[in-house]
Amino acid sequence: MNISKTIKTVAIVCIAYLATAQSCYAISVYADFDGDMIFDSSVNVIAGSTATAGVYVRQTPNEIAVNAGLNGFGVDLTTGGLPISGNSVGSIVLDPQWNFATIRDITDPTIASARVVGNTLTPGGFSDEFVHLFDISFDIPDIVGETYLLSFADIPGDTFVSNNFFVYDDFVVFADTQINAVPVPAAVWLMLSGMAGLIGIGRSRRSR
Repeated sequence: MNISKTIKTVAIVCIAYLATAQSCYAISVYADFDGDMIFDSSVNVIAGSTATAGVYVRQTPNEIAVNAGLNGFGVDLTTGGLPISGNSVGSIVLDPQWNFATIRDITDPTIASARVVGNTLTPGGFSDEFVHLFDISFDIPDIVGETYLLSFADIPGDTFVSNNFFVYDDFVVFADTQINAVPVPAAVWLMLSGMAGLIGIGRSRRSR
């Protein structure tokens, strides 16, 4: 047996596999809380307030060139017990570019999960690097120090599909975001105290 030829064959197979894997794993699903379309791995939100996140797919130029852009998606999300605002479908707003879309399975706040599916009639699918799927709002309990994990998962079946019918489902990377409930910053309290003081002075002058 020629060991040198065997090693070369194995190397070629590995390189081919890695090249394919790199292409396939170029699709990622994640949440953005500050509006820059970039993944936020951790975010601080004032306890007792409402937070809104945009959910995106990011596809590389190579992925777009090979598979012609995203045409459909389907994702399950959970919040680690963080209530979806109003515990209603209205707290999830789909991007209007998805012509056929459904939201279902929003359960009680102790589970806080939802399923979102969308497809488009746009010719050629979506060939942008960043593709907006939907926005979701959360009610942050008034408990400082609590943390919640917003996570995503694939729905069984062919839900992430490209415009040339390539099925991404087994090759999508889902990124989680940790949501931290924090107190109101001291600077905000100082500003509110100052405003209250000015209002008090104004009332005092008017009463004279």
